[in-house]
Amino acid sequence: MGKIEVLRFIFNSPGPGWASKQRLESLATEGMGPIFDCGVHYFDLARWLTGKEFIEVEARGAFTAEFENPMHVVATCQLEDGIMAMIEESWLYTRGAKQGNRYRRYDIIGDAGTVSYSTDTEDLVLYTKDGVTKSHVAKEQKAFDRIYRGFVESVRKHKQEGIITGEDGILAMAAALAAVESAKEKKQANKLAKVI
Repeated sequence: MGKIEVLRFIFNSPGPGWASKQRLESLATEGMGPIFDCGVHYFDLARWLTGKEFIEVEARGAFTAEFENPMHVVATCQLEDGIMAMIEESWLYTRGAKQGNRYRRYDIIGDAGTVSYSTDTEDLVLYTKDGVTKSHVAKEQKAFDRIYRGFVESVRKHKQEGIITGEDGILAMAAALAAVESAKEKKQANKLAKVI
């Protein structure tokens, strides 16, 4: 792929289906909605893939009458070295439909190629000047057992074992929070414009 120039991470869903109504309300209010609850992982992934920090986060959101936080957010971000990232998270996608759907798409665009993945095809595709390479990727398998074992081992040894630090989590949360605040500021600015 060469040098990463653009990242695009999309995860749209009808919301956390496993959550009770009370839990969903908590995630949408205290949890600040999907861009913070789930999107934080994509802010983290952008930092991890590039080794660069966010220097600007701007976002727009779709709000519902029930919650003050946006339920669908598109964040456009700038990282160091001119790398652009677009992160989109939604709990409105297919919400209320007889049969809901979750849609994920990841694109990593470099100066020598692009890697793309979509849940529609479950194919990981590499596009380069030499052609196209496809690999089928089975439905996601979350590695919680390895994560928990690594955490326990780190506590036991009093030494971090692995690649993630507390600072990484804080920086990802700060970027996700900036997206929530940006979307809310734009909503407020739109209200003021209508009044004037």
